[in-house]
Amino acid sequence: MEAWLFGLVILVGVAETLLSLVWNRLYFSIGIPIFRRKVDVSSPGPRVPATDRLEAALTKSAFPPLAFHSWAPDHYGFREKGWRGGLRLGYTPIMRGRLTFQPTAARVEVVGLLNWFTLFFVAFAFFAVPRDGSRFLWFLAGLLGLIYLMQSRRYGQVARTAAAEWSASGVV
Repeated sequence: MEAWLFGLVILVGVAETLLSLVWNRLYFSIGIPIFRRKVDVSSPGPRVPATDRLEAALTKSAFPPLAFHSWAPDHYGFREKGWRGGLRLGYTPIMRGRLTFQPTAARVEVVGLLNWFTLFFVAFAFFAVPRDGSRFLWFLAGLLGLIYLMQSRRYGQVARTAAAEWSASGVV
């Protein structure tokens, strides 16, 4: 039974990687939200910041750089970039991001959607690990919690940086 479950986990991981790499809009729009941050913008500029401006503003990190993709002037998706050289701390992301600029409300919203691979991997571990292997499940829960804390901190920084960059776009 575990063999076909493991195969399903691998298949989901490959499918998710491909959807992420080609910036599939549906993939970055629909999912289970596990993070949400809204930041009010006191004086939004006339234009929201471009994706390259956000990437440049968020490069100072020990973790993999973030990549952004725009589908509409106010709707972006983002994720960790693949390995780009240099010494950076890596982790398997448990969520992907959606960034929305809300001009009428003068607000930026970041939503983190649970990655499918994470969900399937946890389900596989729960069913495949023998009941006396609960230490592994506790380790896995702790590891996923740590990754969530790292990503949620980064996603919060995306919201704050996007709001600051939007405000700065109106400064002459």
